[in-house]
Parts: sequence; C-alpha cells; structure tokens
Amino acid sequence: MRQLFTIISLVISSILMFSLSQNVVPAPDFSFPENVTKQALTDLDKGIASHDGQLVIDALLRYSIAQQEIDPDRINKVSVRIDSVIAVTTDVPTRALLHLLQARQYYEAYLDESWVYDERQLPLEPLPQEISEWSGDQFKMVIKRELAEALAPAKSLQDTPLSKYNKVVVANQLTLTYYPTLYDFVASQALTIMSQINEGQYQTNTRWLADRDKFITLDPSALPGTLPQVMRIYQSLLKFHDLNTPAGVMWDCRRLQYVSQIINDTDENIALQADAYKDLARKLGESQYAAFPIEQLFILMIHTEAPLPQHQPSWLQ
Repeated sequence: MRQLFTIISLVISSILMFSLSQNVVPAPDFSFPENVTKQALTDLDKGIASHDGQLVIDALLRYSIAQQEIDPDRINKVSVRIDSVIAVTTDVPTRALLHLLQARQYYEAYLDESWVYDERQLPLEPLPQEISEWSGDQFKMVIKRELAEALAPAKSLQDTPLSKYNKVVVANQLTLTYYPTLYDFVASQALTIMSQINEGQYQTNTRWLADRDKFITLDPSALPGTLPQVMRIYQSLLKFHDLNTPAGVMWDCRRLQYVSQIINDTDENIALQADAYKDLARKLGESQYAAFPIEQLFILMIHTEAPLPQHQPSWLQ
C-alpha cells in the first residue's frame, strides 16, 4: 500500500519536461557550443524541410542551450529564431510545442533576474527591443500570451498521443497513463509556469473546491492575476477526461490541491478540503484510483481530525 501511495505522490507532483532526443548522433557536446549551434541549425533546416516536428523541437532545444553557453544574454537571438520557425510551421501540434518552448525561454529568463525586472515600472506596451530591458509585468504578459497560443488548438492536442513525441518529451509508461495526450503535457507545463509568475499571494473563495461537475460551470473571470487562466485550464482538463480514468482522477486531485493552496488556511477551510477529497473518494467507490483523494486525506489529517469515508474500497481495508 505504501508503494502505491508513493507512486501516486510522484504522479501528482510530476513535472513533465522537454528533453533532448536520445537519437541524436553524435550526442551534443556543449563544451563546444559553436559546433553544437552549427549542427543544430543544419538539423533545424532538415526538420523544417521534412516536416519532422520532433527534429525541429530537438534542434531548437540544442540551439538554445548552446546559445546560453556562449552568452547567457542571447535570449533575443533564440527568441527570434523560434518565432521564425513558428512562422513557417504548419503542423498544429508542433506549432503548439514551439509556442510552449518560447514561453519557457521567457519564463527562465525572467526567473534568472526576476527581482530586477519586477522593480521596473513600464507600460505593458510597447515592448523594449531588448528583452533584458523588459519589466516583470511585460515578461508575464508575453509568457501568458505564448501559453495561450500553445493551448489554443485544444482539440488537436487532445487527439495527439503524448507518446508520439517521445523523442523530445520525458515520459515513462506510468507517466503516459496519467498524461496520455499532448494536451496533458502542454497544460501541465502551462500550469507549472502560471503558478510561478502569479502577481501575488491570492486568497480565493472555497467554492472552487466544488465537485468537478459544479467546478466546470463556474466563471473565473473576476479572479485576480493568473487565476482565470489557471482555472480555465483545469476546467478544460476535467471536461476532456472522464472521472473514472487515471487522468481524470489525477487532474481533479491536482485541481483540489491547487485550490487548497490559494484559500485561507483556517480550520473550517481545511475541513472543506477534506470534504472535497472524501466526496471524490465516495464517487470512485471500489476503483483503485480512489487512492488519489484518500492519500490527500491522509495528508490533511496532519491538520484536521477529518475521518476517512465510512465506506472504504476493499483493496484499502
């Protein structure tokens, strides 16, 4: 049982990521970044000509890493290169991944010196030509814009198995069970980034702990900062995945976990969180996936005496 809960914790907290292809020959040696850059650009041209989306992504990853080795301030050059590739890419899933890659470039640049950027008081537009001269709010605006572009072709991403991009996305078989599509990958990345660029410590209403059927009908427009985008992503994921599926349960638990972090930490609210997990566990009944919300209940019991559901799945007893 402990092993099962360990697996659950890893799945819920996992952060999917881009990865360099294991099929690059020869393997890139970033101690010689100029050579890596040259080969990456050659492969990029091949990928574009042959409409090989994975080769395009892999080449851009190598190119961006090599440019950082040459000069950490070369984000302008990398950004322009990615934009130029987006402009000539017609494959919808690949375009989405390119927008996600661009968002990550800006996100990582922002994190490097966020305290500097956040001190700058500039209008959102026009953007300074040099990215290093942007303000924190300008970074956040552009990052959110790129993430929105990445998520926009939802249906196409939902129809694309994540395993199709196994050369550029780190994902073992367990991960593919809970993040089965490219949409799950892009959404997971977007949620991770959004949670890091929020404009403050938000406190929101406990109504966002509602059961999934009620949650997906709520209007998040009036919420502050990045919360409207975050809640809409969760709503889209819960509409996409049925409850009685590994992904459906995992995303609902991630949603409840996230909301629990942005409501006031009072005894009453902790009890409401426990009720939300118990309600989900009841709905799942004998399903092995009831272990997800039950594990979250165990964690909450550190703070509250909320009991487990009276009817426990037979495999837990």
